[in-house]
Amino acid sequence: MGNCSSTDDSASMEVGSRFFACDSCNRKLNTKKKLKAHKKSTHPNAVYPCSKCKVPVGTKDERNEHYNKMECSKKD
Repeated sequence: MGNCSSTDDSASMEVGSRFFACDSCNRKLNTKKKLKAHKKSTHPNAVYPCSKCKVPVGTKDERNEHYNKMECSKKD
């Protein structure tokens, strides 16, 4: 299994290692916890509107959840 070659989050990771990319700036972090902290501190006001009804949500995952859970008023 690949390991991170450095503890620095911005360092490139070896092939096969798991990382989590920020959906706003594509920065790669090695844990979900670090990704969440990065998003909160770096992109606190990011908004992702639903592509169907334009309801604003805080993350792309929340936007997808909004759409998939039938909360979207314009769902096909």
